[in-house]
Amino acid sequence: MISSRVLASIIGAYALAVVLIAPRVTYADSVAQPPTVTVSFSGLNLDTRAGVETLYRRIQFAASEVCEQYEPHGTLVPSAAFRGCIREAVAGAVRKVDSPLLTAYFSERDDHHALNTASR
Repeated sequence: MISSRVLASIIGAYALAVVLIAPRVTYADSVAQPPTVTVSFSGLNLDTRAGVETLYRRIQFAASEVCEQYEPHGTLVPSAAFRGCIREAVAGAVRKVDSPLLTAYFSERDDHHALNTASR
């Protein structure tokens, strides 16, 4: 028969394993089924810089809503997971819209972000 001390150690080890593994499983599930938000651009002219800028702002706002689960609370510094989620969500939306001006605008902004990050 297993002593209560050994049983408590086994339960403790199991609980620790669940605590350490559960966030990874939850993250993997959320990646497999990412949330989505519909961004309307029916009233925008994507042949103009103003239209592209407006749509890009809408896409960024929607991305921040979708990625909110990765935003750290209690700090002003966004986590790498949050920044990566925003970047991927925006890039995916830009690809879906398939507008040359929006793609160029995104590339300008993304290159500028990459340069700012590299200079730190």
